[in-house]
Amino acid sequence: MKNLAWQTSQGSRIVRVGVVRSACYAVETGDGRRFLVDTAVPGERAAIEAQLERLGFDAFDAILLTHAHGDHAGNAAAWSRRFGCPVFAPEGEADQVRAGRCVLPAGATPLGAAVMAVQRRLHVCEAFEPVPDVRPLPLDEGAFGPCLKVVATPGHTECSASFVVDGEVALVGDALIHRGRSVFPPFADRPERVGDAWRTLLGTGAETFLCAHGGPVGRALLERSLEAFERSGRSGRA
Repeated sequence: MKNLAWQTSQGSRIVRVGVVRSACYAVETGDGRRFLVDTAVPGERAAIEAQLERLGFDAFDAILLTHAHGDHAGNAAAWSRRFGCPVFAPEGEADQVRAGRCVLPAGATPLGAAVMAVQRRLHVCEAFEPVPDVRPLPLDEGAFGPCLKVVATPGHTECSASFVVDGEVALVGDALIHRGRSVFPPFADRPERVGDAWRTLLGTGAETFLCAHGGPVGRALLERSLEAFERSGRSGRA
């Protein structure tokens, strides 16, 4: 499998791994630190481990979760043990990661509502291996070094976060879901706040936004999507 990769002007490398159900991203910053952003689902564990080994990622300073859903936190416990590193999750969702059971989001579109109704009946992605020692994700500058910034981007979940590398590339979890021409997440607890998350991401100055589901999003597409979102009246803004 060919892995998509991005390089910043400051020498940081970001590689996408695990693309069947939900992608995660291995990050090596210019100052030599390594992070794994999100962890996909247990069914993809072996395939992703093989990718990480081939790419030379045999250790991480931390595992960073954008939010607590099982398709993002599913391998956090196993990889914390394997790589001997701590797990960080947004503070308001850390208890879900500790318990190994998440609250599935509501549907933000008619199709999204139908899909979530099925997932709730089947209990898909609700449960995963608990992470007893998960730590709250710090939002202060420099917590993970000068190259990686944490920003709050609630909307998909109440406490979702994104990670910006060198002010150029943002790892956004499900703040954006790029399917076809749309980037609006069809599943969201607070769909009216999605626009706020997008404004925050644009405010970082990043030019590339990497999603867990779907392809990369450029700045121009996100700007057009925000304009359309605001015109739709879903944001509640005047």
